[in-house]
Amino acid sequence: MFGIVLVLLLGGAIVAASVRLQRPQVDQRVTIVLLGCYVLRLAVSSLTRTAYIFTTGPASDSSGYERTGEVIARAWQYTGIRYMTGDDMPGLEHTSLPANVFAAVTYFNSGPSHLGCVAAVAGAATFACLNLYLLCLQLGARRDVALGITALIAVLPSFFYYTSDTYKDGFVVLFSVGILGCSVRLAQKFSIVQLGLALLWMGGLWLTRYYLVFAMPAPLLLGVLGLRSGSILRFALAVLVIGTSLTAAYAYSDVPETVTSHAVQTFQGATSTTALNANADTAPGASGVSFEGDSAVGSFLPKLAYTLFAPFPWQSGSIGLQLAKIEAFVWYFFLYRAIRAARMRWRDESSNLLIFVSFIVPMTVAYAFSFANIGLIVRERMGIVLATIAIASLSWPERGYAALRAHMGDGLVPQS
Repeated sequence: MFGIVLVLLLGGAIVAASVRLQRPQVDQRVTIVLLGCYVLRLAVSSLTRTAYIFTTGPASDSSGYERTGEVIARAWQYTGIRYMTGDDMPGLEHTSLPANVFAAVTYFNSGPSHLGCVAAVAGAATFACLNLYLLCLQLGARRDVALGITALIAVLPSFFYYTSDTYKDGFVVLFSVGILGCSVRLAQKFSIVQLGLALLWMGGLWLTRYYLVFAMPAPLLLGVLGLRSGSILRFALAVLVIGTSLTAAYAYSDVPETVTSHAVQTFQGATSTTALNANADTAPGASGVSFEGDSAVGSFLPKLAYTLFAPFPWQSGSIGLQLAKIEAFVWYFFLYRAIRAARMRWRDESSNLLIFVSFIVPMTVAYAFSFANIGLIVRERMGIVLATIAIASLSWPERGYAALRAHMGDGLVPQS
């Protein structure tokens, strides 16, 4: 019963958030698109659980999170509700949030509820789409362009598939894109609320896909510094606060050493021969890729090419790989539009573009070092793709001759 109640509560929250955050100019079409995306994910949730579209076998990680949540819910019946970590269950060492969320659904439902668990993931994905829509508007995109892009993002094959089941990707996108959005808004205007929200998203990301946290400080730091504001006082205060915090952390705690050690271990583990060989499964139907060289930097340029552009048209594989090729062409188009937008807007939007670059480039390089599987990289680069599409929204200038001249005053528009 709670699963059904949760579905309705999240649907209502999506409508309320859409209307509230769009004010004072509320476009009901946005709310309809968001609600439709949420409902569509719930409608196909029973199919994505059994249809092995992007894999050659059962979706072990998604069902694993749900089963672990059921185990945690049973433990709560005896010990009371508390957040379970890797200290309680070894399998939760790096990814504890999804299982605890699903445990809450199971506990309050008095039993398993696949629909309720999917609703949590689908709701997270829908809120991420709303955030991207608002981010496009704040960057200066046209409303019709932002709406069209939001609708397109919501039904991209890999994003749609992995957020219509109990994978963790809905949470990952919500947190990572949330940090990006907060960074841009902080750059425009400093806000304690946005800073607190960014730190909250950072904590959620640490509990979901922890290694991405190491790529998040750069955009957030640029946002806090407020390069766009042009305020020397704000910049000086931000530098003072950051410098004081770092000095105190190094002097009175072992947090910097712990974080550095964790980052090094993460990189070594992800780029180890064992991990790369495990991902580079070249069995029939699999999407693994093997490269020459055992070091992390070996064959880096081919790995970077695969990270950005795979799957390629000539590659064979599962049905999911073929669908990913369609998505790849969409990605190529928006990558081109993003480059075009950067050229058009660099003079006026350099601070915002730097935030996006500081978000996209470290993630791309990190994924390239550990690349060994096409299916995995299509799933992992979702945040990169969505951030790039947000930049691309600026490549369609405002309607009207004056706006075109403002954006293309280098002679591309005839002078009157």
